[in-house]
Amino acid sequence: MDEEKRKILLEKCGLPDIPETKHCFSDETHHTCCSLSKAAREYADKTGNHIGKLSEKVYKIKNNKDADEYTKWCTCTGSKVCSYYRDNIDSKTFIDFIHFIESIDEDEAIRILNLDKHRTPGIKNEL
Repeated sequence: MDEEKRKILLEKCGLPDIPETKHCFSDETHHTCCSLSKAAREYADKTGNHIGKLSEKVYKIKNNKDADEYTKWCTCTGSKVCSYYRDNIDSKTFIDFIHFIESIDEDEAIRILNLDKHRTPGIKNEL
């Protein structure tokens, strides 16, 4: 993806363009803009997917204040991280958007974007 499109997606997701977000919307899987609840962040960190504290750090950099109820993060579409957190950990977690497609269904996004399915720590989805 070209850098201009990536920056548009970062801005739309509320993420700064810093080293911690370099992978967002630029690799083979991190295409879901996810609003992570506090419970989802805590679960992620406990299970080895250290996006909870990292999303809080990035939130503070972007907003110059501590994280509130939600933090944004670009989660792995290929392992349906955001959907898993929403469906199994905390229904307050939700998908804001996925890449430049019109759907917020990660299965559909995997098909449309031709993404490989893969595992992520703490996510028990079928591949």
